[in-house]
Amino acid sequence: MTLLYSPFNSCFSSQTHSQLKQYLPIIRDSPVYPVITDQNGVVLSLPPIINSHHSRISVNTRNIFIECTATDLTKAKIVLDTLVTMFSQYCEDKYHVESCEVLRSDGTSARYPELKVRKEVVNVKKATKYIGITESTDKVASLLTKMCLQTKILGSGAELSVSIPPTRHDIIHTCDIYEDIAIAYGYNNIPKTMPRFASIARQVPLNKLSGRIPT
Repeated sequence: MTLLYSPFNSCFSSQTHSQLKQYLPIIRDSPVYPVITDQNGVVLSLPPIINSHHSRISVNTRNIFIECTATDLTKAKIVLDTLVTMFSQYCEDKYHVESCEVLRSDGTSARYPELKVRKEVVNVKKATKYIGITESTDKVASLLTKMCLQTKILGSGAELSVSIPPTRHDIIHTCDIYEDIAIAYGYNNIPKTMPRFASIARQVPLNKLSGRIPT
C-alpha cells in the first residue's frame, strides 16, 4: 500500500456524490491517502473511496482478487477471512486459495489472508453444568462437530481440544463454545429449572465506559 500526499479538495471534487460521499469523511482530514497497487504499479483501489476498473469482476472472471481495507486491522482480517473462505467453496479447485504479500508504506510486509486456526481447551464437566445437561465427553465432541468445530479428547477424557477455524470468528470466548454445544443439543431439550437466585441485570462498568469511547 502506498500513501499519497495531496490536498483533499483537489483529489475529490465531487464530495456530494450519492455513493462516495459517505466514505469521504474517513480520510477528509488525513495528510495522506492510501492507494493499493500491484507489483507492476497498476492501481487496484483508492480506499475507502473506490476500486479501479482493473480489478472489476464480470461473468467471465475466473481469477478473483479479493482485497479488504479498514481502519481496524483486526476487523479487516475477519472480513477478509470470511469472504475468502466463502468464495473458496465455488472455486474450481475447491477450498483452494492463494495468499498475497502485502508491502506496507513503512517497508514492512505481511501475507494475507492468514486463515489461522485457533485452539481452545474446554472442560466437559464445566461446560455441561453451565448449560444444565448431563452428557458424556464423546457426546459433547459429537455436538461440537455438528457446529463445524473439530474436537480431540484430551487425556482421561475430562477435557476437549477444540479447533476454531477461520470461518468462526464469532467464537471469542469459551462461553461461545458452550453456546454452540447448547445449540447443537437443542434448547428445547435442555431441562427447565428455576433459577437458584434472583438478580437485576446491569452493564459491567468497564464495558459501559468502553462503549462510549470512539473506535
